[in-house]
Amino acid sequence: MNSHTISAVVESQLCSGCGTCHVLCPHHAIEMRRSSLGRLLPVVDERQCSRCGKCLKACPGIDLSGQFQPVEEQLIGDYRGLYFGKSTTAQIFDCAQSGGAVTAVLTYLFNSHHIDAALLVTQRHLQACCYVATTAEELAQSQASQYTPIDLVSYLPLLSAYDRVAVVGLPCHIEGLVKLRQIRPDLCKQIAYLFGLICGGTLSHLSLDVISSYGNIRMNPKTDYVYWRHKKFSSYKQADLVWMQAGNTSKKIDRKVRHLAKQYLTPPRCLLCHDKMNMFCDIAFGDCWGIEGEDTIGGGNLIVSRSLEGDQLLQAMHDAGQLYLRSCSLHEVINGQGLNKKKRMVGQALAAYAANSWSLPGWAQYGGFRTERHSASDVSQRIDDYVRCDRQDVHRLAQSIVRSIRKKLLWKRIKHWFHALIK
Repeated sequence: MNSHTISAVVESQLCSGCGTCHVLCPHHAIEMRRSSLGRLLPVVDERQCSRCGKCLKACPGIDLSGQFQPVEEQLIGDYRGLYFGKSTTAQIFDCAQSGGAVTAVLTYLFNSHHIDAALLVTQRHLQACCYVATTAEELAQSQASQYTPIDLVSYLPLLSAYDRVAVVGLPCHIEGLVKLRQIRPDLCKQIAYLFGLICGGTLSHLSLDVISSYGNIRMNPKTDYVYWRHKKFSSYKQADLVWMQAGNTSKKIDRKVRHLAKQYLTPPRCLLCHDKMNMFCDIAFGDCWGIEGEDTIGGGNLIVSRSLEGDQLLQAMHDAGQLYLRSCSLHEVINGQGLNKKKRMVGQALAAYAANSWSLPGWAQYGGFRTERHSASDVSQRIDDYVRCDRQDVHRLAQSIVRSIRKKLLWKRIKHWFHALIK
């Protein structure tokens, strides 16, 4: 890494768009902007930049110090407890995308006066954006997960007016906050809890154009709202995307469309990320895939407690009857979250980055990943396609992706019909 600015991280496709460099820059020389595909990337004003290198030091994407290397090969991280859980409050559970555990925990912390604010993500004008909740009643607007980029760490200055704050973020956000706690603890002194979301990768903002085009939806950012997964219209496990429009009209889009869109619109850095399980937070929350006895209709959460404070909080809520909690096995978590597959993906992405002569993150020195050059062709092609697409006309690109998705879905139906026929 020769450059002294965050631009080198962007050029090497290591930027996750977390916003850590933006909030840290002492000269306000970094601005977060959207690329043509809809990634959030830092842009450096060279006239303001002093080339101090602080942005690089704090960047979790490049992780120069190797601080975020996996603590073991199963990619789950250190933990105190593995649980299946869900809110026991009907209103929270029914409105949740999964089991409502995050909202239940934040509600408990507000009502017990352990926090006076929470930094959360919601959706406005079809874009993910941050807001500060100061009461339990204000949590409802963040219950549905957002799958498009958000530079959550950029919003840290909003917390200066509060005493004890909980932050809910993706792995890249949490890693950025961990870095800031070490480099600029004054920026993070209000943060009492770091709650992490288990993450399979974000989608570029162009995904909304792709989905609306696929569903023949006339998009109106002022009135529309997208539920990326909505269990009210089906079951938790089979939840489709639901596009709400003015007058409460809605249109369901097959969940397979979102899954296929990820093949085209997941940024390269997400393919390289080994921290799917949010290893560096106090408590991690995700879907309960693969857990015995999971609620396939109403849903539930996988909950991973990592700190002593986090585990004590969960147990206190369970004892108070505000959170259903039962232990699950490491085997269920590894299989349900596809961690062995994720490990292979990271090895293949490392090989693809090396083939492009891009810089690798500091944790890549860890010996737990094989750079599988012989099997990296698919991942390498995805990365090359993404980088090329980020320079194309977005309207044409969206139409091209929609055509590809239609062809793949048609081929899936033909294969399904053929297999049914020969049986």
